[in-house]
Amino acid sequence: MQQNNRKIEKSFRFNDLLDVYDEFNENRKTDTPWVISASTLKGIEMKTLSNMSARLHAMVAAKPQKGATMIEYVLLVALIGVVVAVALPDLTTAITNKFTTIKTSIGV
Repeated sequence: MQQNNRKIEKSFRFNDLLDVYDEFNENRKTDTPWVISASTLKGIEMKTLSNMSARLHAMVAAKPQKGATMIEYVLLVALIGVVVAVALPDLTTAITNKFTTIKTSIGV
């Protein structure tokens, strides 16, 4: 039971290695410890293909999200640019007025 719990806690690929290791240990009791059944290897191959398929689907599903995020950033930068462009003339006028006031008070 404890060995089964250990298998559940481990990662996918490590579980595959444990399956092969378990079969190797069972065969070690016989004269052919190096023999590993084709069904064990076939199971590992199918798990790997299934995992690759799931990753591919996740990548395809994630692509539109990356594009949407990029568009959001572009819109945010454009909005900041518009705010700066609108506020800049007022800001330059205010700065010019302050320097003029300082210049007048100094008497230069």
